[in-house]
Amino acid sequence: MSLRPLIGAALVVLLSGCGFGFVSDDELADRLDVDDDGWPRRVDCDDNDPNVTLRFWFVDADRDGFGDPDVEQVISCDWRAGLAEEAGDCDDSRPLAYPGAPETCNRIDDDCDGRADDSVEDLPVFHNDKDGDSFGDPEEWVETCFQPEGWVTNDLDCDDSDPDTNAGLNWYTDSDGDGWGDPRSVQVSCKGPDGTVPRAGDCNDNDDSVSPDATEVCDDDHVDEDCDGFANDDDPSVDLSNGVDTWIDNDGDGLGDATSPALRCEPAPAEGWVDNRDDCDDTDPLVGTVDCPYLTLSTGTTASCAIRGDHRMECWGQEIIALNSPSGTFVDVAVGLDHACGLTLDGTLDCWGGTGLNTFEADDLLNAVNIDGSYTCARTDSEDLQCWSGGLEYRIGVADQGFQDFAVGTSHSCGLMDDGDGRCLGVCDQGECGVPAGPLEDLTAGKEFTCALDASGEASCWGDFDGTVPSADFAEITAYARNVCGAEASSVLTCWTASSTGVALSPPPTAMLDWDVGAAHGCGIRASDGTLVCWGDDSYGQASPPVR
Repeated sequence: MSLRPLIGAALVVLLSGCGFGFVSDDELADRLDVDDDGWPRRVDCDDNDPNVTLRFWFVDADRDGFGDPDVEQVISCDWRAGLAEEAGDCDDSRPLAYPGAPETCNRIDDDCDGRADDSVEDLPVFHNDKDGDSFGDPEEWVETCFQPEGWVTNDLDCDDSDPDTNAGLNWYTDSDGDGWGDPRSVQVSCKGPDGTVPRAGDCNDNDDSVSPDATEVCDDDHVDEDCDGFANDDDPSVDLSNGVDTWIDNDGDGLGDATSPALRCEPAPAEGWVDNRDDCDDTDPLVGTVDCPYLTLSTGTTASCAIRGDHRMECWGQEIIALNSPSGTFVDVAVGLDHACGLTLDGTLDCWGGTGLNTFEADDLLNAVNIDGSYTCARTDSEDLQCWSGGLEYRIGVADQGFQDFAVGTSHSCGLMDDGDGRCLGVCDQGECGVPAGPLEDLTAGKEFTCALDASGEASCWGDFDGTVPSADFAEITAYARNVCGAEASSVLTCWTASSTGVALSPPPTAMLDWDVGAAHGCGIRASDGTLVCWGDDSYGQASPPVR
């Protein structure tokens, strides 16, 4: 017989007699800590695994991973949002405040080390502004979160003891050493670094001949030397000392108008500028150089000259005049005994020939010229006369009056005033200077005589004159030496002489656009076709004009 049941029964009796209550098997199991982790089965998360057990969690209200140490911990088997294993959060209402958080300039302890703004990276830099001009001393600075009073954020003061000397200058790189910097390369400093200058504007910092101080010149590469954005002819300030002569071509025929010259860097046909002055009529592309009309002419003693439509001079007759005519652009011409003068487009005289030449320089610009023999006069822009003969020069003028027209005789000259009165000056021993009362329509002078037209067109002559004046209504009258011719409204000429024994010139019965009379011949420009026609003495070829 076994004794184990008997012993068990006896223990039960003994325990009962000692005051112990009965514990059920289930209760006993709950009280046991099978995995020996300190937690009984009834509360243990897994009593068979000591690694799976209840834990204490810190409340993490701002969910930044750190709990509030001052709030009662939570016991739980598992982590859930709002709990944290680690405490240390110094402000559980701010997710940016926790141990090890980046410290920022906000007067708050972000990293929970008990100090605010103590380990901020990249602190602002402030410079002392001792002179109160809002510019800081670059040599005196401090790094701190908040701007101290009297300190500023810039370091631009060049002298912090003087409020009038403050901000640094812009310094520009000057690679070519021409004193002008590249505006694209700039730095601010109180003192200029090596290789910099305080002014910008260089448009090519690799060429010391290019800067705003440079002179714009004509060049084949169209370089903008003065950096104003324009080159060559596009720049109004270009130096044309190495330019070329060009002329406007209004009618687009490739031929330029001689009266519209311009010095340019280069011709520009597309813009209407060509390299020649050969157009005889720049309003008509069908008129070129071959059929060039004549504009005006003059006849002298033994030579004649005319100005073409391209304002070139053509002369014929006595060689000293015919073979030496100048090149240029002329608007008027006068021929005398053995010299001639051309009036240029710019208002100056170009004279050539022999004894009657005499060097002459006008005081003003001129607009007309006339010669008889060796006596020469020109009208100035102020409408008075400058004359010379035999090496003498003199000026004729009347206060508050100007010469609307003038004429030159062999030894005297006459002018028609604005009010229609006439004035003559010179050698007047034949009475040639005694002009009758005006108003006069025209006035001319010859050798020791003078003729005029009154308001009705009637001609009269005085001085050494015993010829017969024809009766006609003249519109214009001209004399040279002893010859006189007048043109009626039809532009057909009638001629006479100052001597009763003289033989008058016989011009052709054709209308003339312009005409002149010489010592023994005359020439005109036919109104019909603009060609030349001459008559009278031709012993020097003075009545044989060029034929085209």
